[in-house]
Amino acid sequence: MSVLKRVPLPISGVALGSASLGNLLAQYSDVAHVLFGITATVLLSLLVIKTVVYPETLTDDLKKPITAGVSATFPMAVMVLCTYLNQSFISQTIWIIAVIMHLTLMIYFFKRFILKMNINDVYTPHFIVYVGIVVAAVTAPSVGMDLIGEIAFYFGFISLIPLFILISYRYIRHRDYPKPTYPLICIYAAPFSLCITGFINSFGTAHIEFIIGMYVFAAAMYVVGFIVAIKTITMEFYPSYAALTFPMVISATASYLISNAVSSQIIDAIFIFETVFATIIVSYVIVRYVMHIADIQVNFSYP
Repeated sequence: MSVLKRVPLPISGVALGSASLGNLLAQYSDVAHVLFGITATVLLSLLVIKTVVYPETLTDDLKKPITAGVSATFPMAVMVLCTYLNQSFISQTIWIIAVIMHLTLMIYFFKRFILKMNINDVYTPHFIVYVGIVVAAVTAPSVGMDLIGEIAFYFGFISLIPLFILISYRYIRHRDYPKPTYPLICIYAAPFSLCITGFINSFGTAHIEFIIGMYVFAAAMYVVGFIVAIKTITMEFYPSYAALTFPMVISATASYLISNAVSSQIIDAIFIFETVFATIIVSYVIVRYVMHIADIQVNFSYP
């Protein structure tokens, strides 16, 4: 049971990154697709078991703005895993339940943390709660729920701009934040790329100018996320390491979709680089999480 106690809620973010990476690599390797999908399933299962055995841990996590925000990666990961299943009543049902779960978290987060906002409690996981619903737009075509996916895109995209301004203001004007939250800055790399992926999957590439415009912002935010990821892996382990996974994967996914829409050797090269880096960083974080849960002590940090 002590092993279960060491399973942190952010492990659902690692599961999200793993499942998404499996889909990204599926075009190159069926083995990688299945392997990362199974890994994501195991990680989510550990979190579910822990919640059943120790329900008070979830209650405590939902009282904190960071972990409450990160909790939305659970339904997001479930949505992505539904794409691994054949389109069926079962996959559609699970997917809809995940969407409802995410919407419920949105309402809870709004009532508890947005209405009574403290700027010092604003962190990038706010993106996860509201822009994260765009994962429904990314996955909807795979489960035959296109209309819901389109609505989810509009909601997430409309939420992106005010959240980007609010969160950026917090980091610029209030620069004091606990060291364990530093990896969360990597989440900046996710929202624009997620919206690109959700838009293309739900609406196609007819509005290529709009897509390229978003990609410019996504590329700038990727640089921020990449720098944070490189610095983070020299630090001691924190559960917030999970923030390095999905943003890197969804950035590579957005580049892949754009590379298919336009003829550009530069974007092709960016896609290859981002995919290789995403594979390395997700694998690294999975290993660090396994070591943490198994209580294996190895010092990876540097002065």
